[in-house]
Amino acid sequence: MPETSCPCGSGAELKLCCEPFLKGTQHAPTPEALMRSRYTAHVQANIPYIRETLAQEARKDFDENAVRKWATESEWIGLNILKAEDRKVEFVAKYRPTKDPKTEVIEHHEVALFRKDARQGHWYFVDGDSHTDKDGKCLASREPIVRSAKVGRNDPCPCESGQKFKKCCGK
Repeated sequence: MPETSCPCGSGAELKLCCEPFLKGTQHAPTPEALMRSRYTAHVQANIPYIRETLAQEARKDFDENAVRKWATESEWIGLNILKAEDRKVEFVAKYRPTKDPKTEVIEHHEVALFRKDARQGHWYFVDGDSHTDKDGKCLASREPIVRSAKVGRNDPCPCESGQKFKKCCGK
């Protein structure tokens, strides 16, 4: 049986790269390894792993159905780690919505923040600062998004699209 390359783009075999993390036999030793395994979990639609690797405070806003829809209705094309320093990982995840194969590839550019649990020694995803809007356009030329403590479903979307949060980034 041919060996399968890991979807995370490391160049390693899946069974030697992200698979032990996804199966729970090992824990990601670095924020970059956790980021790569979370990308692979999106490719495989492994929603429980995505949830389990969230920091506790991030779980309250986790929308399992929305994440499952995004994971299953996307063709995952590749992950490019731009920078990994301390607790931050800057990356670009490329995907195409499968509902419309004519749609251009979307490049989701984000700087993700991770935290290591002192008791368990496991890394968790805390939050991400996306540099891409919902259509895959770079936000670098716009003012930085300042996140409020909590955005309600009927509040204006923080990405400044002019739409309500529930109709824009809250989908």
